[in-house]
Amino acid sequence: MYLPLYQQIWSLTLWHRTAVAAFSSMLGFAWLWAVIDSQYHIVSFIGRTLLRQPASQWPPNSHRPWLATSVHDFWSFRWHQLLRHFFVTFGARPCGKSSGGGFTKATGLRVRGLLGWLWTMTWTVFWGAFLHDAWARRGLFSTEIFPDYVRPGKFLVNIIMQLSRSVL
Repeated sequence: MYLPLYQQIWSLTLWHRTAVAAFSSMLGFAWLWAVIDSQYHIVSFIGRTLLRQPASQWPPNSHRPWLATSVHDFWSFRWHQLLRHFFVTFGARPCGKSSGGGFTKATGLRVRGLLGWLWTMTWTVFWGAFLHDAWARRGLFSTEIFPDYVRPGKFLVNIIMQLSRSVL
């Protein structure tokens, strides 16, 4: 019997559901980073070429977020800088105090290195799973922000479909 993907996940064991949620979070993270960063690059290209703005007005938007070695490093430096103040104020400070801040108080050491990276990625994927689940349940992933004629994915699918029809 065929079930839509959102119903199939409930037939899995808890371990498999958790793995699917973690993998979905990582894909969501990669997708969100790629969308925001590519749009920033397009706008900065327009600003630099057409408006002749100096490079200092277009600093890098993110700095390889997958290399973050602490939650603080992730939110304050590596994740996209457009919403940095908002994320630091409402995300990093409260969550960092409750997670990495406790480690620092207990040991006197800052979270960093390989263990810091593992902690950061686990923390991001764990909370990301809840956020992505909530967004998906509210219909965010099925919304059409842009009309079909300006969506590159739809454009490419249409071309591939036309080519496959002409070949077959």
